[in-house]
Order: sequence, then C-alpha cells, then structure tokens
Amino acid sequence: QTKKYLYATVLAWPEEKQVVIKSLAAGSELYPRSVNRVELLGYGKVKFNRTSEGLILYLPEKQVNSIAPVFKIK
Repeated sequence: QTKKYLYATVLAWPEEKQVVIKSLAAGSELYPRSVNRVELLGYGKVKFNRTSEGLILYLPEKQVNSIAPVFKIK
C-alpha cells in the first residue's frame, strides 16, 4: 500500500476469470474510500464492480503471465 494505491495479490489465476475481494466491499470500514480504477500489472485497466459482497475484479480472457496476478487499486 502507498498513499495513493492499494495492491492486491491473488495467489493463482482463477478459472472463472474474476476475483472477489470481500474486505473491499462497498461500505467496508477497512477501505472507506471510493475505488475509481483497477489495473492488472503487466496488462492495464480491468473492469470492476464494488458491491456489498465485495470488490469484483474481471480478468482478461487470456492469462497474461504464469505468476500471481497483482492488482493496483485506486
């Protein structure tokens, strides 16, 4: 985490092409700021949706690398 960004590392590339980060759900006291942009490092901007269930990140159809995906959240 930096003053401007929060980073989230996923330990494996999910088969369902999406990741849900429950601790970043809308209304969460853990991250009360708004989420304006999410990037997959090594790829670029990805679509996301913040609901009461969590921050849902939609990954590209094709896996971009063989290591753990890292997301930059602003």
